Amino acid sequence: MIARLAGQATDTSAAAVPFYLRAPDAKAQLPLVKHRESTLSIEPAGVAYANVLAAIHTPCFEDAWDSAAMAALLATPGTIALLATQENTGEQHPCGFVLLRAAADEMEILTLAVLPQARRRGVARALMQAVRRYAGQAGTRKIFIEYAEDNQAAHALYESVGYASDGVRPNYYRNSDGTASNAITASLCLSEAEPLPLSGNP
Repeated sequence: MIARLAGQATDTSAAAVPFYLRAPDAKAQLPLVKHRESTLSIEPAGVAYANVLAAIHTPCFEDAWDSAAMAALLATPGTIALLATQENTGEQHPCGFVLLRAAADEMEILTLAVLPQARRRGVARALMQAVRRYAGQAGTRKIFIEYAEDNQAAHALYESVGYASDGVRPNYYRNSDGTASNAITASLCLSEAEPLPLSGNP
């Protein structure tokens, strides 16, 4: 599995996705993140949200995961999504998510996606901060991530939130034009990470 940032989307002019999110039955388990004049909410999401996650993933990647793939992943023990929604006119609009898989005291980020129209608003950074909080609550020691070496947006984001490169996997990704890209493996040791900000913009 790979961790991919939605900055690699092939259609950056995609129209807004016309779907909404009903308020979940469970109370929010992660703090709301304030950004500018709107409110971004990030909460855990399970198999019931497979269709929502697939709808976000589709405009972000050429080889996007459909709802069946999302459901299969979320049904795997230790796997969960953190779903970001933006409040607008009283409705919660899904705008991004990160998919995680935990095993023992380690956690892997499988994929990260933000809708094209929701980018450059701090959503991806807020999701990465939510990963830190969720991992800390789960007793995680180390978080791992993997991304394409030529994905500069992903590199800048992950480096800015404390992830350090562990190595390179040559020609790991196959691109649609037949070329190959190296994969960067990176990780964050929670015991050595800088404390998260208590408040403020993501």
